[in-house]
Amino acid sequence: MHISIRQLRVLLAVADHGSFSGAAHAIGLSQSAVSQGVRAVEESIGTQLIERSTRHVRLTPAGERLISPLRDALDRLELVLVQAQSAGAASQKVIQMASTPHLSGRLLSQCLADAARRYPELQVQLREQPQPAAIESVRRGTVEFGLAVGDDRITDLIQTRLLRDQFMLICRTDHPFARRKVIGLAQLRLERLILLATALGGRSALNSLLRGHGVAVEKAQEVTLAATAMEMVAEGLGVALLPASRLPMPEQLSLIAKELDPSPVRDIVLIRRKGIPMSDPAQKLHDLILKRVSGADDLDWERPLTLLIPFPEGGPVDRYGRVFGEILSRHLRQRVVVKNAVGMGGAQGVHELTRSEADGYTIGIAGNGATVFTEGGQTQGFVDVFKDLTFLSGLVRVPSVLLAGKHLPVSNLKELLAQARLHPRGLRIAAAGHGSSRVLAELLQELAHISLQVEHYDGLSPAVRDIARGKVDLVFGEPTGVLPLIQSQRGTAMLVAGSERCSLLPDVPCSGELGLEGLDTDGGYGLIAPASLPAQALAHLSGAVTDVLRSTEIAEQFERLGVKPDMRSGPFYAEFIRSEQKKWRTFNLSRKG
Repeated sequence: MHISIRQLRVLLAVADHGSFSGAAHAIGLSQSAVSQGVRAVEESIGTQLIERSTRHVRLTPAGERLISPLRDALDRLELVLVQAQSAGAASQKVIQMASTPHLSGRLLSQCLADAARRYPELQVQLREQPQPAAIESVRRGTVEFGLAVGDDRITDLIQTRLLRDQFMLICRTDHPFARRKVIGLAQLRLERLILLATALGGRSALNSLLRGHGVAVEKAQEVTLAATAMEMVAEGLGVALLPASRLPMPEQLSLIAKELDPSPVRDIVLIRRKGIPMSDPAQKLHDLILKRVSGADDLDWERPLTLLIPFPEGGPVDRYGRVFGEILSRHLRQRVVVKNAVGMGGAQGVHELTRSEADGYTIGIAGNGATVFTEGGQTQGFVDVFKDLTFLSGLVRVPSVLLAGKHLPVSNLKELLAQARLHPRGLRIAAAGHGSSRVLAELLQELAHISLQVEHYDGLSPAVRDIARGKVDLVFGEPTGVLPLIQSQRGTAMLVAGSERCSLLPDVPCSGELGLEGLDTDGGYGLIAPASLPAQALAHLSGAVTDVLRSTEIAEQFERLGVKPDMRSGPFYAEFIRSEQKKWRTFNLSRKG
């Protein structure tokens, strides 16, 4: 019996896709080659495995009995072969890498040259293949990783985005589109389109978007080279949609590129197998490409990134920061060192950050107390948050819980307000820091028509300790900070400030439910860096932060802490700080009036 592993993989592909054409597209073979491969297996076994007709392709009973054990056997065999191949490649320092041809020339040439300079002992064998074949090479382990166009349908491989490639419209300078700034996709309905071939990748999302705007992609002319598309446009054969990475265009062709609305994009990604580690040499090259393309290749990647947390170790903000820092470290493949700089309600850490070098190796966390609830944008009079800081992003949105000490004979807000009105001097409420905890204490007095004695604390932890000792009666705090007292029955949650309940305290009503609308602040923390951060470092850090905050991992870990990721980008977060400063400045003036 003479059956190759490739022929068995062809049979599995037909079973998975239910058609010869689908299998051919997935593994990068012609339809006739797929048919021949299946027939060879059937002849060797001596029984029919696939039923073929003009309408369907399906497994025979014999085929169904074979497929599951065959898949398991091939997976085990492949793992053994891959491990042997990786061991051999590691000893020889030879790296097998796949890439689609239209990506490798532009994106990889500098990366491979850089690798040759930094790691002269490495040898790289690059295989240029059509997109389906490159993906299948990675999947089967004949290469360690590959460069391809991202595809959401590839769920069995890890895809790491290098860059987002925007499609542009290419037309002649005498075309009517040349006089417009932006071209709507619906305006392409009557145009003769020239597109890159489906086998080059990225076409499924583009086709879907075009069809959604009434453009018939089935009539488009397909080419395999961007240069061919440009030549055809220059000859008046239509307009082309090409990725921006294929520009600029030859000057002699008299062509112009225009933006599209909405703008189609494709992701250029590195792909590798799940559950099978790459060899050390391949990991070096993989990481170098990531850093080189991200524009961060000049940074010293052996140097750690410092994350300044302006609150005590073990407190709520410290927990948010350490969760974020751990995931960021894995994302960057760079060590992240956490440093706690405690004092003045978070302002001391912000001040220390402004004195660090603006080189992309020091970032920090800032709360509303240091960025919003200050006079004229000043933090304790020695930091101007808009002149001395770079806002990278939001980090976390945090609800506030009103906690009452167990020494108070209250179980709900109604009883609490009655106690407050009976007390001759008012209950004592701790203001943890200079942020939302203090402001919420003032809002509660105003909205509930009660008097409270406000006592200031440098952070939530000491305030919670004094609640447990009976030294103060109330505090507004973050869920993870007050939860230990609630669980040990030394404190009672009265309400959650705002219009939503907290996932960690689902039975505790929000202030909106209790008739205290307006008892709310947009509590949370953002990520900051020193002012005058170089554009390269800013782009690198902002991109990494965005990827981490959008990850499922951080969403799940933050949910366990009762908070949510804040994915507002740096400019949007800075604008939020401005609007919050204005809002609370008006509030303070109205109270003084």
